[in-house]
Amino acid sequence: MLWVVRLLLLLLTVSACSVFDPSLLDDAIADAEVGVEVGPGDGAPEAEVGAPEVAVPEMRVPPGIDPSCSISGSEGVPGPPDVENTDGDEIILGLHELVLDQDRDRWKEIGRNIDGVCTLFPDPVRICEPVTGEETDIQVDGERGIDNVVGASLIDAIQLALSGEDLADIAETSSENGTGSLILRINGYNGQANDPLVEVVQAQSVFGFAGEADESEPAAYEERGFDAFVPGTEDRMPFPRWDGNDWLFPRDDNFRADGSPRVRVTNAYVRDGALYVRFIDNIPFNFASTVRGITVRMTDVVLVVNIHESHADFGAVELSGRWQVAELLDAARTVNICPGSFEFDILERRLRELADLPANPLDDGMATSCDALSIAVRYTFTPVRLGPISEGGVPPDTCDE
Repeated sequence: MLWVVRLLLLLLTVSACSVFDPSLLDDAIADAEVGVEVGPGDGAPEAEVGAPEVAVPEMRVPPGIDPSCSISGSEGVPGPPDVENTDGDEIILGLHELVLDQDRDRWKEIGRNIDGVCTLFPDPVRICEPVTGEETDIQVDGERGIDNVVGASLIDAIQLALSGEDLADIAETSSENGTGSLILRINGYNGQANDPLVEVVQAQSVFGFAGEADESEPAAYEERGFDAFVPGTEDRMPFPRWDGNDWLFPRDDNFRADGSPRVRVTNAYVRDGALYVRFIDNIPFNFASTVRGITVRMTDVVLVVNIHESHADFGAVELSGRWQVAELLDAARTVNICPGSFEFDILERRLRELADLPANPLDDGMATSCDALSIAVRYTFTPVRLGPISEGGVPPDTCDE
């Protein structure tokens, strides 16, 4: 199981500066139109700004699947509220406290109903066909049809393979230290429980450190090895306290040469206290350390931020989507799991056994192959401030060395 450990440790315990003025984002954001924008470069997908949503065909519910759990429209995601659009102030949030320990059935409450149906005992039926051509164990859904096979089956196996090391604790520590944290810059939110149109810029941090309330810019620091140190010493800058005064430093590859963000969603919205952000497919999430790293791309990615205090789970964030087997295997090359090797063959077979969804939502219930794993993780959000953009590592293809 060391091959799994090697891959997931690098994915989940990560660290990711040319000096940049964060105020440059203001001009870019002010020019946004309704839609999703992703800049070219590094394999980032192009998106037509303001493009209409593609209609999801009617679900064909096979025997053994409870149709009462079927959700019309975008699976597991309600539409925007029917209220007047009003403007609001900018909010910058840092995501931390990554929840990976989803055993004791905790996975059942993390995520969303991705495929729009509930797969239940005593007669569960697949929403897609196994790629291996062999019958494998069927993963039943969690509460309200939640799909999260990675939390249900994969994380536990990795944890056991660590022989005493606590993977969840390692990942939480990395998150708390501000390493590789997701950053959300939210504009146009009216501060209420419902808002029909909100803009979200997404980035990731290289590192972060604690600040003081009266600071207008971060304290002096020296950047060495993708981390920040007290100038002239070997002391690391104090880790974030997550008290609203911390500084996070975004990766340089989250922005274009002119400083505008590569990932900007301009049709997000808040409904019943939760902010819903749907990202375009295959946006790269780069997780890199001083030694190695990994790039993750998913489809059908939805971020839910319980942003208003009226929400019963205020402060919680969930990221869910479909992690395509082919993308995961391609990412394995950056951690020296190479095609043709024994480790690669075992990894590929196990992932195809666990695959519970088609990568394309339009293929749900259409007797197509299961070629993706449902995945969901949970965070907590805290207001932060942005420091200068810093250089983030690029995961190398170790199989070409």
